[in-house]
Amino acid sequence: MKRQTKIHIIGWILALILGFLKWQYPAETSLITSGLGGLITFLLVGVLIFYPLKN
Repeated sequence: MKRQTKIHIIGWILALILGFLKWQYPAETSLITSGLGGLITFLLVGVLIFYPLKN
């Protein structure tokens, strides 16, 4: 498996875990899903899923 594929899989797994946590425990995960923490988390997951941005 190529390195790029592994990074994509890690990004999708992280996105699924965060989505599940937000769905089950919205109050406890507000730090990582709102405000600046949410923006950083969104950007991190986006970069992992769409790595590399250039071909």
